[in-house]
Amino acid sequence: MTGDGLSVRAWRVVEHVRSSNLDPYATSLSGVQSILDASAGGTAVPVEVADAIVEELDAAGYLETRDGHGVTVLPESHGGRVSIAHGVLDDLVTQLVGVLSVSGDINDPQSSTLSVTSVDLDPVRQWSDRQGMRAQTWLAIAWEHGWVSHASRLAAVLSRMWIVLGKFDHAAAALAVAQDAESAAAQERMADLWACRTRAFSDAHRYDDAVESATSALLCALETGSHDRVAAAYDLRGDMCGRAGRLAESVRDLWIADRHARQAVRRAPLGDRSCVRIDPKQVEARLTEAKARLEAAAVSSAWAWGPSAEEQGLLATAYVAHSLIADNTDEAGVYLARVVRESVTALPDAAAARIATTLGQKAQTSGLLDVAISYFDLAVDRYDSVGRHDDATATRVLRDRVMARPVSSSGSVEVVP
Repeated sequence: MTGDGLSVRAWRVVEHVRSSNLDPYATSLSGVQSILDASAGGTAVPVEVADAIVEELDAAGYLETRDGHGVTVLPESHGGRVSIAHGVLDDLVTQLVGVLSVSGDINDPQSSTLSVTSVDLDPVRQWSDRQGMRAQTWLAIAWEHGWVSHASRLAAVLSRMWIVLGKFDHAAAALAVAQDAESAAAQERMADLWACRTRAFSDAHRYDDAVESATSALLCALETGSHDRVAAAYDLRGDMCGRAGRLAESVRDLWIADRHARQAVRRAPLGDRSCVRIDPKQVEARLTEAKARLEAAAVSSAWAWGPSAEEQGLLATAYVAHSLIADNTDEAGVYLARVVRESVTALPDAAAARIATTLGQKAQTSGLLDVAISYFDLAVDRYDSVGRHDDATATRVLRDRVMARPVSSSGSVEVVP
């Protein structure tokens, strides 16, 4: 799906209209067909495909008028409505169920639950001649937009029509969508269940369990490929990490959630933002709050006595994880690296030396040799400044071992942006 919330083929038509500098762009169904032919490398596209793409453009708000075969396309949308497209998909399913005399539950598209009882193939062939490729195109459109349930239902009956007619290449394409849709639907259900379990753990104040459960929800959401769902999953885990006191991880997750939420809005199907469940403004507010908490914790007076071993581990994990980025394009990584570095250097010498040693060891384990050397140097300086020369000598040994190893290009990472 494109940034304007259109299928790839519909976007090709809009691109052509915009390049023409005509507003509106008056053409015909065959004109749209020619545009699609050109974008397909000259391969002839059936008129039924063009018809489906024009319908998508209409649902997306790019159509000014359609009079018979005459079509007037706008270069910019006047507002899309997903409900229009869903209505077309539902109508196609209803027509197919009727012409095939399908029995069974169409909402359960497993092959064992549906059967085709039609013995008269003439109505099936007639419907296929008129609507077959239009339905196949709408199936592709539904899948591109992530309308899993609609794609699943249409693929279930459409594939049976192609099989009945002996058009097995078309059947295989429809069945491929059916398989992908079933897998995506399962992942969506699992993501929802894991999210519910996460909230239950949170309500029970079992925040570490909540983070683990939210991670499972995130893994399922990532499998769906939906920016909307991925944003919601990162948002949930970021919230749970914050509740668990894992502030650096909370910031990281909410930063990613913010990016996906903006993508979800920008790529809303047909430009209809009403169907996007997550609100980028709310995510941004949570991110701002999480950053404030992290920065406050990093300079809190409690650290004057030296952070706990758990806090050291969190800092080390946060810094090294985000130092894996070899340039400054990862805003969250750059931000977290800066906060960690500033928090360490702001500590009293002995505490700073302990954390710097931990960071150096973590960086060494991750293969970030330049980072490791930098932190070992910091630890040596701090130990020497408080007269702990034995600790400084031991840290020099660690540093010298790292320096004796060859430094690859992947290890050359800036410590402080």
